[in-house]
Formats: sequence, structure tokens, C-alpha cells
Amino acid sequence: MASVKCPECGARVRVREGSTRLRCPECDERFSLPDGDEEDEAPRPRRRPAARSSSSGTKIAALVVGSLFLFGVLGVAIALIVGGGGKDGGSPAADRSKVTVANFKSVKPGMDRAEVEGLLGGSSASSENDMRDAFRRAGGGLQGEIEAGFEVAFAKMGEGSTWRHWEGANLRAWVAFANTKDGQRAAFSTALEQTGGGSKRVDGFVTFGGFSDLDKLNADRKQEAALRDDPKWVRGPTARERLLGEWRDESAAGYLFDRTGRLSALSMFPALPGAGPTYRVVDDRYLEIITPSPFAPMPGHPAPPAFVNTQPTVQRYEYLVNQDELALIDASPNGGLGAHSYYRFPVRAGSAGQTRLVAPLLADLKSTDPLRRNTSYAKLRQLAKGVAVALPTLIELLRGPDETLMDYSVWIMSDMKEQAAPAVPALADLARGPNAKTALLAVRALGFIGPAAKDALPALREVAKKARAIELRFEAEQSIHRIETGQF
Repeated sequence: MASVKCPECGARVRVREGSTRLRCPECDERFSLPDGDEEDEAPRPRRRPAARSSSSGTKIAALVVGSLFLFGVLGVAIALIVGGGGKDGGSPAADRSKVTVANFKSVKPGMDRAEVEGLLGGSSASSENDMRDAFRRAGGGLQGEIEAGFEVAFAKMGEGSTWRHWEGANLRAWVAFANTKDGQRAAFSTALEQTGGGSKRVDGFVTFGGFSDLDKLNADRKQEAALRDDPKWVRGPTARERLLGEWRDESAAGYLFDRTGRLSALSMFPALPGAGPTYRVVDDRYLEIITPSPFAPMPGHPAPPAFVNTQPTVQRYEYLVNQDELALIDASPNGGLGAHSYYRFPVRAGSAGQTRLVAPLLADLKSTDPLRRNTSYAKLRQLAKGVAVALPTLIELLRGPDETLMDYSVWIMSDMKEQAAPAVPALADLARGPNAKTALLAVRALGFIGPAAKDALPALREVAKKARAIELRFEAEQSIHRIETGQF
């Protein structure tokens, strides 16, 4: 509000809006509002704030102290939940004696935190940066930067976001857990082991986000545990003896273990040139399969450049065996191959090999699906010498009416060679039968069985003399020659 000076005493007099006559409150002088710019816009004095009472200050101080206390309590609670040396979130207490290389290598992809801590003891919260910095310090300089960079790159391949750390007497380990629909699962692991005056990396495992189904890996591992606990397996030194011999799987591939450590890899496809694999039984539980590098120089050839890896690949397995079955469980840190089943060859009647390998293949052979039928036919020909238990079914198929299956049956029996000897009486009867197509196929099969089909010679001589079809007589003479000479 504007003010003017009193003409009598000089005091300031406020001018109300619309007023023309003013009165000085100091000397009671009355005067008219001067014309022109005599109004003064001098600021009015600032009002001094009222002093706060001592009780208000006490309340504010108490509020501040209380807030700080609350934040402190929350901080402690959070520390207990996400960190704190193995005492958070129901974790077991940290146990340095459990943090060993052997226990670390037992940690597998897809394990939950409780399973990992069951192996390594209680853990503390960590991060990718903590792991990276530890590898930087361990390697030192440029080497440390490179090693840390690789570890971070491997970790980022998976989807691990929650990190845990374990500290042992001479081992530091990290595991990153990823969120899945069934909870948090281990997605990456690595460790540093103190050796002398330095440290070295201990291989953990790597998973690949979008490709590694951690829940499935966890389920597969539990199936492996159930397989391992099955009482059907032979244990101890006897297991090594049972390991010897030929084993095949559902794809017709497999291994032939001999006593010298030599290993034949059996497959539908020809092996690459060069030295074959070998194996080494580590103990009554583990074995190693050693496969030469495809880049290793052949005898008499120059070595490849130094950057080419010519070292053999060593794959470690846990093996479970009995008379008729072999299970190889991938014991590498990644464990990505899981468990694989094989069956003893030749397959015995009533064995697991007959029910789980041969019977499904014969069912597919009779399928109306061309792909299943042809795939089964190729596998049965590959396995022919070891699946004589399939002969009754093959003979039934040879009787018709499906001509494709009749042809398939003959060629499978032909590949069996002498192992098809039990089918000779039935084939001899079919060779003398009225169905010319079936007779021709039976005669051909007898010839490929060779000398083991000698009991069928009288029937074949009869066919060679009396058959009306020239092709059938010619095939009978060819089969007689093969049986008598063993030449094919």
C-alpha cells in the first residue's frame, strides 16, 4: 500500500485506495492527498517471525531422530535378507570347509539356491561387478582385464541376475541365478582357486538365454538322480567288467569297449579318417572318452599352424551298468548332455534291449507313416547282426501282404548273416510255397545267410529244378552257391 509524508510532523501516512483526505495518526493533522508523484513506494518493514516455542523444536528433533532410526532398522533388515555371509533368507550358515573344487563342480545348471547351498554351504550376496573385479585382481594388468572380460561375456550368455558368493580356504566361487516360472535357477558359475602365489580359474558352467530351459535341466537332473539310485545297477569292480562289449542306442549308434582301452564308436555314418577314440576307466563310477582332434596331423603329414587346436577332447561320464543296460551321465561342469541309455548287443530275448529298442523299431517298421517306416528300416539294417530277436516278426512280415515290408524283411535278415540261422526252417518252407513273390524273397534271404543256411539246401535244390519261374530257379542256384562256398 502507498504512503505519503505528513506535512506537519513528517510521519508516514498510508493512502487508502480512493481516498482524497488523509489524517496523520501521529499529530492528528488532516490534509489533502497531494497531486503529482509525491506518493512514496518505500517498502514496509519486514515483520519479524514469531519465535518458535521450545516444545516445537523438541518435536522436530524427535521426528528426525526417529526417521533415522527407522531407516537404520530397514537397512539392517535388507542386509539380513540379501547379504550377510550365509545367514540371510533362511540360508544355512557359511561353511568354508564345503567350498571345495569337488563340491563346486557338483553344482549343475538348473539347481535352485537351496540345492547349491546344500553343496557349498551358506552364501552372501554378490554381483557381476564383484566377480569381474576379483578376476581383474587375480590376473593383474592386461591379462586380468582379458580374463575378467571373458567371464563377464560368459555370464551374459545366460539370464542370471541374482548373484551369490562363497568363500573357502583357497576357493572363491560365484553362481548367478535366473528367474524362471518355477523360481530362481542356477544359470552360470565360475570360481577362482588359490595356487601358490596366484590364482587360477576353475571351470564352471554356462547356459544360453532363450536356448537353455533351466526348469527342464532341473527336471532332467532329478531324473538322473532317480536313475542313479535305481537298485538294478551293478556296483564296484564288477561294473568295470560289465562295461566291456558292444552297446547301442535308439539311433543305432553306440560303442564297443575292449579290454585294452580301445574304443570303437559305432554309427550309421562312416568314421572320419585318423586315430579312433580311446577310453579310460577312472574308477568304479567314472570313465573318460578321449577323442582325437580332427585337426591332428596324420602320420607323415606336417603339423597345422600353431593356432589350430590339435589337443584331444576328453569327455567325462558317470557310468551305470548291468547285464543288459548302460547309462552314461555327462559329468562335465555343464552337464548339458544329460543321461543317455544304451543296450547290450546282441540283444537277448526278454531283455531291456528287446522291449525298449527292438520292439519300438519293429512297431515303426509296420507304421503307415513313410518316414517312421523308412527310418526304422535303416536302423534295423544297421543293427541287424544284434537283433536276431526280431526274426519271428520279420518272418510274419515276409508272409505278406505288404510287399514293401516283405522286401524290407528279406534285406534285414540278409544283413543278419549267420545270426538269422534260427529262421532257416521257416524260410525253407516259404521258398517251396505257392506264392512266387514270397518264395523268391525267401530264397534270396537264405543265400545271404550263407553257410549257416545249409539245412535249407534240399529245399533250394528242389526249387532250382521244379520252379516254373526262370527268375526263381536262377535265384535258387545263386543261393546254393553262396551257401556251399560262403562267397557272396
